[in-house]
Amino acid sequence: MPKKVYLDESGDLGWKFDLPYRNGGSSRYLTIAYIVIPQNKHVVINRFVKNIYQHFSINRVTEFKASTMDASTKKYVAEKILDLINSNPDFILGAISVSKERVMQHLRADSNKLYNYMIAQSVLAHIATSPQVALIRDNRSVKVKSGNSCIDYLQIKLWYEIGTTTILRDHPSESHTCNGLIFIDWVTNFIWCHYEDKNSDCFLTLSPIIRNQRLFF
Repeated sequence: MPKKVYLDESGDLGWKFDLPYRNGGSSRYLTIAYIVIPQNKHVVINRFVKNIYQHFSINRVTEFKASTMDASTKKYVAEKILDLINSNPDFILGAISVSKERVMQHLRADSNKLYNYMIAQSVLAHIATSPQVALIRDNRSVKVKSGNSCIDYLQIKLWYEIGTTTILRDHPSESHTCNGLIFIDWVTNFIWCHYEDKNSDCFLTLSPIIRNQRLFF
């Protein structure tokens, strides 16, 4: 069955570690989270996001990002995500995080290669049996500037290393109008905050249903 993958990242791809993060320095961690769903079940994600907006009386024209949520709101959303995934066993929720300070110097020259590698290591195994996959990323993300290089890299991995015939399509989208990207923004932030800020409440809530990977830890 064709699938959709919604993907987002938290943290940055800078390498300035002589100053604190948020005070002149780069983030110490980068997290990419994703959800893989059957193509015909995107309505489930749409309904979920709309229900969260309605619960908190958020104007739909506003992008309700996790970075603007207080702790109690995040906890509520994380618990609802847990229920959603448990109710949809054909959904795959995952994340991969890198400890940037431990990334070797020669790997820092082209940060997009690290970004592409992280996606390959985390996502490809979950889509290799699908005939066609739509990869949906935030159009405003600086990583999208890598253009087709990311998709070409992933497509080559699928065809020549994994040995599948999966067709991968890139669909950069506007996050404020795409419920799937709004949803995965929440997940990415919850996982990233566990590493970057040692704020682990939501991470622990999601741990039973998320495929969590780490690089260079």
